[in-house]
Amino acid sequence: MARSSTSTASLGYALALGGSTLSGLNGSIGRYLTDDGLSAWRLTQMRSAIAFVVLAAVLAIARPRLLAIGRGQLGAMVVMALAMTTAQAGYFYATTRMAIGVALVVQYLYPLLILLWLTVSHGRRLAPSLWAAMGVCLAGSVLAVGAIGGHVDAPGVLGSMVSATAFAIYIVAAERAGDDHHPATTTLWTFGIATLLWLVVLPAWSFPTEVLARDGDWALALAVGIAGTLLPFAAFVGAVRFAPAARIAVLLTAETVSGAAFAYLLHDERLSAIQLTGGAMVVAALCWVQLQPLDAVTEAAPRARRRG
Repeated sequence: MARSSTSTASLGYALALGGSTLSGLNGSIGRYLTDDGLSAWRLTQMRSAIAFVVLAAVLAIARPRLLAIGRGQLGAMVVMALAMTTAQAGYFYATTRMAIGVALVVQYLYPLLILLWLTVSHGRRLAPSLWAAMGVCLAGSVLAVGAIGGHVDAPGVLGSMVSATAFAIYIVAAERAGDDHHPATTTLWTFGIATLLWLVVLPAWSFPTEVLARDGDWALALAVGIAGTLLPFAAFVGAVRFAPAARIAVLLTAETVSGAAFAYLLHDERLSAIQLTGGAMVVAALCWVQLQPLDAVTEAAPRARRRG
């Protein structure tokens, strides 16, 4: 596997930042659909289904060998799908209880959770620069999303923390999955299982297709499913093949900056001087992370134990 060298880590950084940019765009695209009446839950279900169908079709034509997984690997894929679905559900629940900015900041504690897990549970001595960069990113994110002074609700915070924990599990599981599968395979099965889970909760026959009747809404739906979901998650899974999840998770906080930028460009949401300062802090911290020497052994997630 290619993971761990400084040269290949640069590819992981590029994938993480590219995926974060697309995720930031996804929020603005998806908002057009929710403004037209599509619920956040149906939006999440739809994006998973579109991502799965499109990727399955592409692989069936171009790389059919990547459709299969080992007989003992289904459990790992179920864990990733559950983690991804829980992360989305927890976040959307939090946004119904408090401001989106506050929910985002709490959710973006997940890189810190990964660093704490490696330190406390596995005795890793991570570089102080990584901790410092995480702190600057978190402080910058608070400013960038305008969370200062926002209403804080206990159930909402709990929902965001559930989301943060679930996404931390997803990122670590994705790093481990890279030992056995191509990123496309991992992404396919994750979205496939997530789609099945959503169908249990929200049957396909009750999907409100009439909400997408406006001109351009189906094109927006495809954009959410492909550019806003499939490509970012494939980028995340690919990124942790080339750099440890602990470092990639810090870089994924770039979504707070790209999300604010796209909200300004597409929805004319003006950015205050404080938000611009926060964005600059995040960008500076992310550049700093990429310039720090990589300690692949210390930062890598412990490998899962194999049976037999």
